Amino acid sequence: MALEIDFNLCQDACDELVFTETTGAYDAVSNPTGYGAPNAETTDMAAPTLTLEDSSGNVTTLNIGVNFPSSDTSYSYTISLGSELTDGIYTATYTVVDNSEDVTYTKTVYLFFTCQVDCCIDRLYARVTDDSCADCNKSALQLATEADAFLCSAKAAARCGNRTRATKLLKKVQYLCNFNNCNCS
Repeated sequence: MALEIDFNLCQDACDELVFTETTGAYDAVSNPTGYGAPNAETTDMAAPTLTLEDSSGNVTTLNIGVNFPSSDTSYSYTISLGSELTDGIYTATYTVVDNSEDVTYTKTVYLFFTCQVDCCIDRLYARVTDDSCADCNKSALQLATEADAFLCSAKAAARCGNRTRATKLLKKVQYLCNFNNCNCS
């Protein structure tokens, strides 16, 4: 089988991402698409690129350090963005060029980032008191659970590949957060 590159990109903080190349080393049984003979070697590769595109079409090239491409799946690199990512769906594309064969390998994934609304929901839950009789406590709990349910639904939709539904549900959560002044930035 031919080389198939793969990676993970996770949000570590609202302004940080963690990149891990998960292609791995070639093994005829457990990883026939990994780096190494009979597939391309990491030493034949040019410096890879990682881009992140937001829902408006803005593309950012991210610095992933100097240790990639790599067959070591245990190594991760933290990318400091300098500012918070806006919540939403992003397209991440990892590209590696084999200089010896003049072949380009690309892997694209969709990612759903929700750091800001996660913070908002935490703050909504923090407004709930231990006074179960207070009307304001009931409304605080209702608001927090409603926002949390919409966010869980949005995340499930994103995991299932329904990006349109995930975006609509995220907008509901953002509306609840903005309306209730969560101040999470």
